[in-house]
Amino acid sequence: MAQAAAGGDRLSLLAFRRAGYFLGIGLANLINLLNVEKLILGGSVMKSSSFLWPSMMTSVRENAWPSLYRACRIVKTGLGDQVGDLGALALVFSGSLEG
Repeated sequence: MAQAAAGGDRLSLLAFRRAGYFLGIGLANLINLLNVEKLILGGSVMKSSSFLWPSMMTSVRENAWPSLYRACRIVKTGLGDQVGDLGALALVFSGSLEG
């Protein structure tokens, strides 16, 4: 889909805009509920972030409380596709999976 969007395919671009919009609502909810200072986004979806980021950030800005939005940074991880694997390992080594 990213290749199609890069080629200017209107349907793919629309799908990315819509996905960004709904992702932005979810992130705004996290900001509003948890008052987080930073959200770090990663994984393979972020490879297509140039198509999704603008609508996502607009949606976050429109749906988060202004003071909380200003206090929160939203960034892309530097860990690439391995972020999920590393997060799972962190859980295992921290003992958080033990009952």
